[in-house]
Amino acid sequence: MKKVLIANRGEIAVRIIRACHDLGLQTVAVYSQADAEALHVLHADEAICIGEAPSSKSYLRVPNILSACEITGADAVHPGYGFLSENANFASICESCGLTFIGPSSSTIALLGDKAQAKAIARKVKCPVIPGTDGIVETLEEALGEAKRLATLSLLKLQLVVVVKESALLLIKKILNASMLRQRQKQKFLSTIQMYTLKR
Repeated sequence: MKKVLIANRGEIAVRIIRACHDLGLQTVAVYSQADAEALHVLHADEAICIGEAPSSKSYLRVPNILSACEITGADAVHPGYGFLSENANFASICESCGLTFIGPSSSTIALLGDKAQAKAIARKVKCPVIPGTDGIVETLEEALGEAKRLATLSLLKLQLVVVVKESALLLIKKILNASMLRQRQKQKFLSTIQMYTLKR
């Protein structure tokens, strides 16, 4: 590994660039048109534009990142965090292109990308996990039972195939009422959900 392309921007990219320089590695910064004068661009040994301002047209475009590696001769990619860092497909493509992906293997990312599966794996290897359900809660009855069992509700995700917006809000209210959250916490949570529902 001699040249690392940092597939990210901002402070995280600057930190990775500094660490690479401390290790004697050359660095390549990628940037969108909007980030042409950003700090990470100035700190890197090389910089290359990978697209327009929206991240969907630049930092999240796998072909653009791979093209930047090929053009600059980078032999490693550091994804930073966010963007493509938890994308198993991206890690797999890097591996198949002979690029060192600085992070977990694609198979590990795929395994841990699903929270329910990740928690099951953690339990299997006797790693401590926060209290919660043993798997995905499928029905309202199960959800209400679990909310009562756990006494306090921190976060409850329901996987529903089809749900009308209004009935979803009703469902959330029932779950909150079954939980032991303080009234103020319930109201704050509900107002957030209502704002989200109105926006959609």
